[in-house]
Amino acid sequence: MRIADAYSSGKNKLSIGKEGICTIDGAVEGNPGRGGIGVILEEKKGGKTTFIVSKGVVGNITNNEAEWLALLEALRLAKRKGFSKLEVITDSQLLFKQWEGSYKVRAPHLRKLYERAKNLGRVFEELKIVKASRKETKEAHLLANKAIEKGERK
Repeated sequence: MRIADAYSSGKNKLSIGKEGICTIDGAVEGNPGRGGIGVILEEKKGGKTTFIVSKGVVGNITNNEAEWLALLEALRLAKRKGFSKLEVITDSQLLFKQWEGSYKVRAPHLRKLYERAKNLGRVFEELKIVKASRKETKEAHLLANKAIEKGERK
């Protein structure tokens, strides 16, 4: 696993103190094609873990768009649920490298998603993006594929 940048304290940050781990994945049927996202948010409290799952088809898109849309959904969900610290686990090397700045975001449609995610990420006291293997994101991947199969809308 590799960890991308983490935001630290500052103005307009969530400071409730809830910490979460979120596993994400985006998938498409064809590339481009019908897309789906899988988001699993875990909250640790008192030794218990709560899972909050979000999935949905996001239209005729590329796999890279699906990955960014999954990240945006994860950030929105974590914000809505009051998390102040978040670790996001992805198997997308492109998303991870673009987030950390070692790859440029050249495509205009991805640039918009990247900028939205960076702006939304600033509300967290701490935000880490972690690159993991497909095995570690398997459940989110299954959710994304299931959403494509069912044709569910986000």
